[in-house]
Amino acid sequence: MPELDPYWLQRLQSVGKAQARYLWFLLVAALFYLALRPQVIAGSTGALQIPIVELQLDGSLVLASGPVVLSFLVLAIMGSLRAFRRARDKLSLGHGADWQSEAADTHPNAIDLAFYTTPESPKVLATVAYFAYPGVLLAGLLEAAWFWYELTSEQYAVDHRTAFLVISVFVWVPAAWQVGTMLVGRLKKIPQLWQIGGDA
Repeated sequence: MPELDPYWLQRLQSVGKAQARYLWFLLVAALFYLALRPQVIAGSTGALQIPIVELQLDGSLVLASGPVVLSFLVLAIMGSLRAFRRARDKLSLGHGADWQSEAADTHPNAIDLAFYTTPESPKVLATVAYFAYPGVLLAGLLEAAWFWYELTSEQYAVDHRTAFLVISVFVWVPAAWQVGTMLVGRLKKIPQLWQIGGDA
């Protein structure tokens, strides 16, 4: 590997570490809101206690924040992917579907490792794995959209419903646009994966 600019290399590695954190936050938030939803709809949730600061929050208010929080985390992950791509480009480490930046990424996240492939991996496997990121982010956005829809239907009482609905749209739409753009971009790179990858 040629000598790399230490500043951009450090940037690439720190962005990779941040990306891993945001992916875990998205998973934890998605599971938290899924677990909270039935309790709020059944009316069995009292005030939620936040440890350390001893703050109590209304469960329905917390659930109403779900679409905003999930969409914001998707935006943060998309931003980390763009920042990683910029650092990779500054280091001349390829274009994403060619495995060149692997050696410089010292903080692979769970998606990177769960769907790890090499140029010798079967082409079909490498192609499916290449869609892991958009798949995970799309799942987060679909959950946010589901909670948003339920928020419009008066299934549970919540103060400031309109504010939550409007803010959710302003965060969800750009997140959905970015994930959609990523998905289309990856679809266009499938021929590149099939040229580089190994035998199926």
